[in-house]
Amino acid sequence: MKNLLVTVLFSVTSSCLLAQQKDQLFINRTPLNLALTMSIKEIGGSKEDSTYISHMLYLKNADGSLDSIPCGLKGRGNYRLQNCFFPPLWIKMKKDDIKGTIFEGNKKLKLVMPCDNAESHNDLILRESLCYRLYEVLTPYSFRTRLVNIDLTELRGKRRKNFQVKGILIEDLDEVADRFDAKELKESRVHSKVMNDTGALHFDLFQFMIANTD
Repeated sequence: MKNLLVTVLFSVTSSCLLAQQKDQLFINRTPLNLALTMSIKEIGGSKEDSTYISHMLYLKNADGSLDSIPCGLKGRGNYRLQNCFFPPLWIKMKKDDIKGTIFEGNKKLKLVMPCDNAESHNDLILRESLCYRLYEVLTPYSFRTRLVNIDLTELRGKRRKNFQVKGILIEDLDEVADRFDAKELKESRVHSKVMNDTGALHFDLFQFMIANTD
């Protein structure tokens, strides 16, 4: 009985520690300062490739120093990937590489960036970030996010061009599913009769609230 109790306590403690590790990235609302160097053209054409393109993600600390984290980048999305200058990204990191960092427990993240290089597009990112925050008020069944400032260097052959852009880190769908003991539904269309009525109303209210009426 004693051994069983120890095992249960260990399992509960381990689960709590893992949850706390994953929360470190999203519990703090202060924007993270990141630096990234990449070829936008190369990333833009990588969506269908199963292999992530190796890069280095830099996290700027309060004292100005940089922590370097190996990562893989890949393009994602549909409309934005085809029509925007800055492609939406998948960021994938290895467990050992993020141990002890703010990213610990989050091996795969989405990164949203502005569609174009204009100050107004950075403002749109801030508005989009607020939409995620508003949805969290309506329902706990939501993606966790973190606003980031990105010092982005674009590689253009032998040339480089620097951009200062806003971005949003979004947790992976698998992490959301784990938090609610749920599973991802692969079907592209879901009949209204199989949806939770309260959840559907929350979502519809939110869409109306942010004027996303399409």
